[in-house]
This record gives sequence, structure tokens and C-alpha cells, in this order.
Amino acid sequence: MLKPCGLRITQFTVLASIAYEENQSITDLSRVTDIDRTTLQRSLEILKRDGLILMEKKISGNVSCLSLTKKGEQLLTKGIELWRKAQDGITELMGKTEFKQVLKMLSDVRKLPNLQEEN
Repeated sequence: MLKPCGLRITQFTVLASIAYEENQSITDLSRVTDIDRTTLQRSLEILKRDGLILMEKKISGNVSCLSLTKKGEQLLTKGIELWRKAQDGITELMGKTEFKQVLKMLSDVRKLPNLQEEN
């Protein structure tokens, strides 16, 4: 679905989250996206290398602030258009009511605590 703009779903999620709240820290972004810091750091390095984001150190502490570049904003805009088309297609296939129910279930699952097996 995002292939025409060259983004993977995790990259799209990260770009959208940065756009939603610029200048957030990597820790905050990790919390918002539910992506562990190590995986997120690798994704951020790729996005930075590709000129889609800026990672700037705050004056105090060892905290990086994240923001989109113009190139990142443009790519995110294309991705959002593709995402909307995909959602419209799914909504048409499932029906609006059922689609909303599925989104609610997914939201409820996301709120569940992480359960880890004890060894």
C-alpha cells in the first residue's frame, strides 16, 4: 500500500508521529509508537540518512529532538494519501460499521498490558 512512495509501515508510523508532535525525544516517540528504542533508533538513522528527519541535540542533557525535513513532510503527505485510499477500500469492502468495530477492537488490544512469560 505504501510501496509507491517508498515507505515501510514502520517508517510511515514514525514520520506521522514526529509530524504530530515535533521536537519530541526518542524516548517519547518510542512510547507513542510502541517501538522499542533499539529498533526505533535504527529506523531513525535510516530516515535521517535519507534526509527525511532532523535529529538535533537539546542544549541541556543528552536528548535528541526530532523533526521532519521538507522532504520528509512531502513523503509523509504522499503516504497519507495512499493510507487513506487503502482505508477507503477496506471500509468499502467491510462496511463502515464493521470497520469501526475492528478499529475499536485494535485500540482495545493496544491498551492491554504487555504479558511476558516467566521462565
